[in-house]
Amino acid sequence: MVRKIVKEVFKKAKEEYAATTKTTLSKYIAEKIDEKFNINISERTLIRSYDKYILEKKEIGSITAENVDLLCKYLGYADYSDYKRKNTSIKTNNRFLYFGVLVVSVLITVFIYKNRYNPKIQKNTECMVWENNEYVKISCAKEYHPKFGTKVIVFDKKKMKNMKKVILKRSTPIFSTNGKPLYWYRKINSKEVEFFTAPGLHPVTGKTLKAITEAIFYRYVPIHSDDKDSFVQP
Repeated sequence: MVRKIVKEVFKKAKEEYAATTKTTLSKYIAEKIDEKFNINISERTLIRSYDKYILEKKEIGSITAENVDLLCKYLGYADYSDYKRKNTSIKTNNRFLYFGVLVVSVLITVFIYKNRYNPKIQKNTECMVWENNEYVKISCAKEYHPKFGTKVIVFDKKKMKNMKKVILKRSTPIFSTNGKPLYWYRKINSKEVEFFTAPGLHPVTGKTLKAITEAIFYRYVPIHSDDKDSFVQP
């Protein structure tokens, strides 16, 4: 850790003082320490520290504990213990962060795998998939529709019978005799809306469909729509 401290000290000096030689930088560091803390550290000590810890000259002796404290003060710490404690804390936090990212990655992988391979679907003899405007039966061995890319789900007789996408006409009744909606919708954009014959989730996006209103009906169903064909006769 002393090597790291010495490197940080000379790096800081280079940023503060427009010099690159170890001698000039050592003189600057010694002056700054004396100016800020009124404690002397010789330029020679700093040069020897540079040679040992940055140039890695092994024959040079180690810096004293007192001088290490001074270098830590120059870096903004109370002493070596303060430097060690704060930098160790950073490393520990990084380890926890790494561990957290690893755990999340594993959970995401498991989630993706479980959604790609659903034993419940694989064991069922019947499955269905959304195809253009309605649900159709399909082999449970498939995961997605080969053309539309919609997800294969467990066969649901009620959903297959009731859920259809339709094009409404102005002459189409949109409420039952007791005032309940007969259609549900999903906005594609500000000019287009998809209409469905049953409530629930959109078969492609999975978002909840909204019950039709008169405002939606008159805004998105053209006056001359009676001349157009519909996917399913309402």
